[in-house]
Amino acid sequence: MKEGKVQALITSVMSFVLMALLVIIVGYGGMRVSSGALTIGELVTFILYLMQIVMPMSQLSMFFTQFQKAIGATERINTILEYEVEHHIEGKNVDFEYKEEEKVLQNIQFTIESRKVTAIVGPSGSGKTTLFSLLERFYKADSSRNRAHGGSGLGLAIVKKVIDLHKGETRIESVVGKGTEFIVLIPGSKHST
Repeated sequence: MKEGKVQALITSVMSFVLMALLVIIVGYGGMRVSSGALTIGELVTFILYLMQIVMPMSQLSMFFTQFQKAIGATERINTILEYEVEHHIEGKNVDFEYKEEEKVLQNIQFTIESRKVTAIVGPSGSGKTTLFSLLERFYKADSSRNRAHGGSGLGLAIVKKVIDLHKGETRIESVVGKGTEFIVLIPGSKHST
């Protein structure tokens, strides 16, 4: 929202300056044409050359605005990517359903090795996005899901980094047969779960 306002302000100011410059040039050039110091063709040529110089300059300012935005986004992405998950992630007998009796994932087995690139591929509707949401802990799996060597999912690794950055804390509540709930408390937030 803020970026849109700044962009609109910059565009409006540049348009106003460009129009004011054009009015001044046409006014002054008109006076020079009427005095005979300049021909109409020379005035038009000057205006066209000026436009050829001004338009790329305005595009250059927009480029630098987008470039600064890209630098900020790249820094944020690098911050997230620098936090490495030290253990591999393993799923055993993973089941998930959005509605009862309509399983999206059924008895899925997988291992994602630490510091390796793993691709999850399949046809549309096969549950790839659901599997990622389970890994990131956006959803809870229906069956037991074991993680080898105490490793944490990607979502937990990223959440841990966010908690550390905000000087928050994590509480864990486990109920036998019901699973584990992670409670995230971040100072200044109304609800943290």
